[in-house]
Amino acid sequence: MLRNLMVVLFAGAADAWKPPLPHYKPVSEPCFSNASGEDIYQDVSLRGKLAVVTGSNSGIGLETARALAMRGATVVMACRNATRINEAILNIKETVPDADLIAPESLLDLASFAKVRAFAEEMQQYPAIDILVNNAAMDNNPHRHMTIDGLEMAFQVDYPSTWLLTTLLLPKLRSAEGGGRIVNLVSQAFSMACQMANRHDCVDIDRLPPPAIKEDSTVMGIPPTNYGIARLLMIRWTEDLAEREAASHTGVTAYTVDPGFVNTSMAKKSNLSPFFQVMTWASQCREGSPCPKTAGQGALTPVYLAMNPCRDSLVSGAFYQWCDTVEVRNCLELKDGLTPDRTGLKCPGESQEYKSALSDITASWTGNYSAPFVLDAAQARDLQELEVFEAGGKCPLLLQPLCALVKEAGCFKSCLPHIKACFSDGGCRSSMAESIPCTARMMLQNKSAVEQLACFVPDNRLRNNLFFCMLDEHSCIHPSPDDTKYPECRETEILGDRNFSKVNMFGDWWKVRGWMSGEQYECRACGKVQFWDYSTCSPLPWPQPLPPVEAESDYVVMSSTWLEADAKGKLWTINDTSLFGARSGRAGFPARQQHIGAMYGLSYQENFTVVYDGSQEAEPFVFLYGCGGTVQGSYVTGFVLAKTPVASLALNARIEVVAKENGFAYDGNWCEVDNSCAATFSDIVV
Repeated sequence: MLRNLMVVLFAGAADAWKPPLPHYKPVSEPCFSNASGEDIYQDVSLRGKLAVVTGSNSGIGLETARALAMRGATVVMACRNATRINEAILNIKETVPDADLIAPESLLDLASFAKVRAFAEEMQQYPAIDILVNNAAMDNNPHRHMTIDGLEMAFQVDYPSTWLLTTLLLPKLRSAEGGGRIVNLVSQAFSMACQMANRHDCVDIDRLPPPAIKEDSTVMGIPPTNYGIARLLMIRWTEDLAEREAASHTGVTAYTVDPGFVNTSMAKKSNLSPFFQVMTWASQCREGSPCPKTAGQGALTPVYLAMNPCRDSLVSGAFYQWCDTVEVRNCLELKDGLTPDRTGLKCPGESQEYKSALSDITASWTGNYSAPFVLDAAQARDLQELEVFEAGGKCPLLLQPLCALVKEAGCFKSCLPHIKACFSDGGCRSSMAESIPCTARMMLQNKSAVEQLACFVPDNRLRNNLFFCMLDEHSCIHPSPDDTKYPECRETEILGDRNFSKVNMFGDWWKVRGWMSGEQYECRACGKVQFWDYSTCSPLPWPQPLPPVEAESDYVVMSSTWLEADAKGKLWTINDTSLFGARSGRAGFPARQQHIGAMYGLSYQENFTVVYDGSQEAEPFVFLYGCGGTVQGSYVTGFVLAKTPVASLALNARIEVVAKENGFAYDGNWCEVDNSCAATFSDIVV
């Protein structure tokens, strides 16, 4: 009856209809109403990150791919038409000339489970996938096509094929640093799922999958479609996926997002009706934004979810509009009743029982296409050797150089969970196969411990977890001692600046000078650093357990990036996210601070002195000196941060004065950090 009433009210009124004055709703920071995906997080760098964007040849997908590429991500253009992929690549390169875009050999056709699997299998060559944006969708199936897999085409494209793709890519998402992000684009059409399918109770498990729509009549002015069913199932599946990944502590997060009323093919006349326009204007338009908005503006919230550097400010499993969470409610299904606060209608599928049943039935539709990929011969051999080792047999070939260094086999076996995780991941296995022989060669050549670290570039989270277990947690092996001759720590001779305040550090900085008598990392190129408040935005997911802190309010998060060469001389972007704050008991606070974190599987603790806080001067800078250590030994370090990538002559003169006043010889003993990369990227790696 409700459906028929709305048809009567709105049928034939398109020409006379005028939108009511909208009740504007706020837009969550850092977004604003007329922003596009390119406009936010301009200081975020995704260099070294891999993003897969489905349907990236046009519309919101194209603009999302553009925004991610603009921040330095390598973007896989996951589409079903090679010609349109190449056209999209040329389009993006017009505005992002250095965009790193991949046209995969296996085209992604969501109307075929076999082709979805072939695409996912090609993605296995990459060590990790950091961002997956499931954007591709089909709004209508006017010709009532069924797929080769026996499902109605629009439904398969819009839900089970996306479910399959994500399921097959989950291991790669779990391998990403801190866990990957999944952004699933949906639509407000979920609220009318069954009305638009012209069926009652259409999302009940026993009524899935939906059949092809055979009626010629329109519903609310447009042809009926299974699109709304798929959108609601996507929301319920994403909620379940997020909860499962959180329970397993994989770090993977997932979100659904309604990009809003966007002027793309989805907004064509045959897809609209007066009722849709009223609903859209009331719920999705914002003051200052056109309605419908452009595809670039439609990419705003997907990009917000994919790039937000403060992941803990996001709610995994939630439904987003305009960069903020929105309740899944007001579905036109009267049998589910009112929400607990009695302000709206419930939507079907809220219970865990329903979500579990949905997962089971979806897996049954995909058949053997959702089975794990077959292991290659080397991986199968390594895992078999690991089983033998676990049962008391000999050390696996891949780990024999490490086993030779371990005196107690039981100690080594305490790290078996990390070994298994590494052996099951292609990127980690490859890193181990290269880094261990590399280290052995450098030791024979009497290379220093610092030089040996080149063997561990590029960085790998699973490998680092394994080394952290063996080095820090259980002391199974002992790394080569750092024989670099550092000056003695002279912290007690330096008073420090007691006017230092952590709030002065918030934001973006560049390392412009490094003390060459101390740790040479401070002189690496592209030394960008960002600080933000630990109490309001906890650190990005940590490879190892966080060191204990006494009071979160005393700490800031310090996210550093720089360029590091591997053993072959190729440069890679390295990121280290750490804590900077008060020492135990706030000793010497605020001039005395400590810096704690972990790199390449080694934890470190550095006692810093704020030599001088010039953050409030005309050309802001901060001079820091630290005495630190790892299990490899002790070291000292010093560097100067500035708000610009290059220190002016005037700023350099100020730095020299402060250096000499505090006993640091300046001439020839300070490097100038090469920050010429500033023209192309910034600091945060999410």
